[in-house]
Amino acid sequence: RDLHSFPTRRSSDLAIWRVLLLVPLVAVAWIIGSVLGFSIAKQWDNPAYISAVANMIGYLLVLLPPVYYPLSILPSEFHTIVLVIPTANIAQLARWITGFADISAMTLAAQGGLLALTVGVLVWFASRDTHWQQV
Repeated sequence: RDLHSFPTRRSSDLAIWRVLLLVPLVAVAWIIGSVLGFSIAKQWDNPAYISAVANMIGYLLVLLPPVYYPLSILPSEFHTIVLVIPTANIAQLARWITGFADISAMTLAAQGGLLALTVGVLVWFASRDTHWQQV
């Protein structure tokens, strides 16, 4: 298969059930992003420093792993390692839902479990030092 030929689909090819399956994935991405943002903001007081750290983490989570490009471009040795990164995992699951990637049942279960574990650990980590106050 030519690495530079990407599958194309028309928007009319995307069934409504596939779009509905993307909703929980978007919710997971939102939770991960919110918890990371909250954790970064909690660590430092200087807004300029917070912005620099958040931008660097954003670049590392979106540009390096296969979010904007297919996993097949990377050498196969990196596939398992890369899917530990939550954004790459979410992107690959979204490709599977929309029909752009084939994933085995075992890999699908592992990716879903890893994503659930990631959310759980991040929420736990962010909430352990948090003291809620009523305004």
